Amino acid sequence: MKTIIFLHGALGAAAQFDTLLPYLSPHYNCIVLDLPLHGINKDIVTPSIETYADYVIHCIEQNKHQSVSLFGYSMGGYIALLIAHRRPDLIEKVLTLATKFEWTHPSANKQLSMLNPTMMQEKIPSYTSYLNTLHHAIEWNEVVNNTYQIIEKLIAHPPIDHKLLSEIKIPCRLGVGDQDTMVTLQETIDAYKQLQLGSLYVLPSTPHPLEKVNPQLIAQQCINYF
Repeated sequence: MKTIIFLHGALGAAAQFDTLLPYLSPHYNCIVLDLPLHGINKDIVTPSIETYADYVIHCIEQNKHQSVSLFGYSMGGYIALLIAHRRPDLIEKVLTLATKFEWTHPSANKQLSMLNPTMMQEKIPSYTSYLNTLHHAIEWNEVVNNTYQIIEKLIAHPPIDHKLLSEIKIPCRLGVGDQDTMVTLQETIDAYKQLQLGSLYVLPSTPHPLEKVNPQLIAQQCINYF
């Protein structure tokens, strides 16, 4: 049975894949990871795409998975592609959804400005309550602060560019929802065109937040691809 590791997005946790797994568990060995200081993972690393990629690589090596595929949502997809570049010997395929590639665009700075715990608690209390239930390793506001650091680093020095994408030697399929207001179809197309073994998919009636994505649509993409 093939193994798929699922990587969550910024502010997210492994528990967000709970509605997806029943569709895939009969077909695959599904492993969901909480990245460090997300969900219930109390492991401490410096918050960055690079350190998270190293962490996942270490988990794969420690568990002696000879070959795995990665599904990455949003930031998880970014991490998965960096892993594919660094360790193609460990990874069979990568599938992403809603991964942002353009970090120099003004929308990236807009995202950064929204990562203010005090403002979030005032304006979107239902969402901060959700984050509080999602994370147990540290307080939700610390998860937000760590995410701020990650995005700040992404804007200053994006670890993935067109050159890096063109050097990835394993199959990668990039996906985006047709109603995603955070990730554009164009930036996803521009990224996939750089890949040696790239492909593209668009999910219908799909916004950015994972909790609003129909899990059956994701499951079908996984089954078709992996």
